[in-house]
Amino acid sequence: MLCLLHCLALPLLVMLIPLAAQAAESEVAHRILAVAAVPLSLRVIWKTLSAGGNRVFVGVALTGLGLLLLAAFIKAVSAYEEPITVVGGVLLCSAHVWHWMQQRGKPELHGLLLEADET
Repeated sequence: MLCLLHCLALPLLVMLIPLAAQAAESEVAHRILAVAAVPLSLRVIWKTLSAGGNRVFVGVALTGLGLLLLAAFIKAVSAYEEPITVVGGVLLCSAHVWHWMQQRGKPELHGLLLEADET
């Protein structure tokens, strides 16, 4: 069943690559993605705060989200839109990965040890 799904989905994904390239150039697409990130990110941040969560995680996540919104909506920084978007995305993604690892209680990600083993 999984093979059938894979064989049907792969050609569709290949067909969508040119459309994705065109959408990547659109300011509207960037704005939609930035706005879509807000409720998803704020949900995790809110849950973390209400559980007495880590302020560093909240600060990094909010900074990343703010940079994404800044790059998408403020024309005054349009000359620096790409680096601001990249830094914001990296900060937001890093905060979420760190939070996910803390919730799972595992010091590894994809088999890579992230903390020094003291044994």
